[in-house]
Formats: sequence, C-alpha cells, structure tokens
Amino acid sequence: MVGFDAVRGRSVQRSFRVHGDAEFAERRRRELVEDHGVTRVEYTTAGAGLSVGEILVRFFEAPHLWVPATVVSHRPVIRALVADPLARRRLVVLTVGDVRAAIAQWQAGGASVPTVSARWLVLRSALSWVVSENILRTNPLVGVKGPPRPMPRRHHTISEVRQLLATAQSAVARLAGELHGAPDSVRWRRLLFSAEQAHLPVRLAADSGARRGELAVLRRGDLTAES
Repeated sequence: MVGFDAVRGRSVQRSFRVHGDAEFAERRRRELVEDHGVTRVEYTTAGAGLSVGEILVRFFEAPHLWVPATVVSHRPVIRALVADPLARRRLVVLTVGDVRAAIAQWQAGGASVPTVSARWLVLRSALSWVVSENILRTNPLVGVKGPPRPMPRRHHTISEVRQLLATAQSAVARLAGELHGAPDSVRWRRLLFSAEQAHLPVRLAADSGARRGELAVLRRGDLTAES
C-alpha cells in the first residue's frame, strides 16, 4: 500500500517485480515498504490536508526555545525547502523515497554537504515537531539515516588567532597613515572606516570565542558594562 484515495475510500496499491530467491525478495519487500509505504491510520489525523511546505512554515513560526543564532540559521533553510518541489507533497503521503529523491536532486544540483545536511536536519526536526503537536501520528523519517554531515569546524590555533589580529591591526595602521598624509581624502577615510569595522569583529571573536552565528546576531543590548 502506497497511499489512500479518500474520494473512493480505498487504498492505492503498487506492484514491483523482484528477481531472486525468497530471502532476497523479503529483503527487497522491506526496503520498498520503507520507501513507499503509507498507513491508513495517518489519514485520520489533523495533518491530512497539509503540505510539507505548510508544515515547515508552521514549524518555524511556532514558539521554540531557540537561541537567536538558530533562528538566523534556520530561516534560509526553511525558505529553500518551501521553494523546493518536495514542499508540495502532502504530509500524509510523504515517504522516505520522496526525501531521498529530493536529497539526490540537491546533490546533483551542486548543493554542498553542509547545505544538504542542514535541509535534512531541519526537515527531520519539523516532522518530529509535527508528531509532538499531534498533527501527524507517525514520523516517516524515524530511524532513517540521513546524508553525510559536514566535517566539524576546528578551532584556530593561538598562532592563527594572533596572525588574524595582526593582519587586521596592520590594515588599520596603514590606512590611518595614509589618511594622516591626506586628511581631506574621502577615499582614505572610507577605507579606514571599513578596516576598523573589520578589525572589531576579529577582536571580539578572539576575545570572546564566539562563533560566527553568535556574532551575526549580537546586539548592543547583549553587552553589559561593568561599573
């Protein structure tokens, strides 16, 4: 069974021909059920008429205990998923095969490992949320192995951090010297301002150890002055 026709009130069947012995046929049957199987009970849930895209939007707009960096990182991933053909798939007939096909298309289209992994993780989280909110009774992706994950970022060494700081400070000092020699120059003033703005996050990252996403959402109110 690969679906249910709500108008006719009957299940939708598909047939597959397998060449091999009984053991191979049974193994292939389990694989086909995993990729294409849909249970009748799912159609009694609140998610019967919702698409994957609608669920993704609801998931993102729902209240979560997310830090600001998570909100910032999830937004473009949700936007990409909603624009994907997978988003038009009705939630109750979504199968592992649909998701695997989408992943293959992303990879064939040149999406990087981090991009594909991020989409998979957000989609899996959204479906887990759907089940927790009783919108759907079962999660079709439970126990499914996802695509390869990107290699974890490594910390910079102390010498690398010192080199980054020295380079940023050197750029500020050089441009300050240029402006000192031509104090009325708009060009040198603009370049010095840009160098100072680049130096600030480098210094902040070195002093605080904050990650890129945390720096991106940092606001003035996050900083407290000590008396």
